[in-house]
Amino acid sequence: ATPLPERILTDARLQGLLALTGVGAFARRFGLSESSLRREMRAHGQSLKGLVTAWRCRRVVALLPMAPSLHLLAHQLGFSGAVSLSRWVRTQFGVTPGRLRRRLRESKAIAELQSDGSGGTSHLSRMTEIDNSDQKGEMRGAGSDENLDA
Repeated sequence: ATPLPERILTDARLQGLLALTGVGAFARRFGLSESSLRREMRAHGQSLKGLVTAWRCRRVVALLPMAPSLHLLAHQLGFSGAVSLSRWVRTQFGVTPGRLRRRLRESKAIAELQSDGSGGTSHLSRMTEIDNSDQKGEMRGAGSDENLDA
């Protein structure tokens, strides 16, 4: 059987379980103390906090563009609430959740335009206009992203 630290490093489900349950509960589930699990992970050159952060970053990027609310997303990622998630997103990504959501949606739209072969110049220029007007505050409140700027 593969040692637990190696399984944690390669299995996103285990990383998610770690993020959602906390280190103590996670360690107990596998018959280890929290300190033993931390020691074993350090021996593999990893910290549990780093693994949880990396897992949460991947999940935010995957889920935020279509998340119905920041509150629900926070609970899916193991945060106590939307405010905690908002602070964490600003720390990790340097922008509010609303701005990150817009950027992720825009990058997906650009990728789709590029993959359809048409170039999509008019769509790209319209997206730039929207982004510029948003930065000036003209679009504030027009979309459903307003509550994600917490």
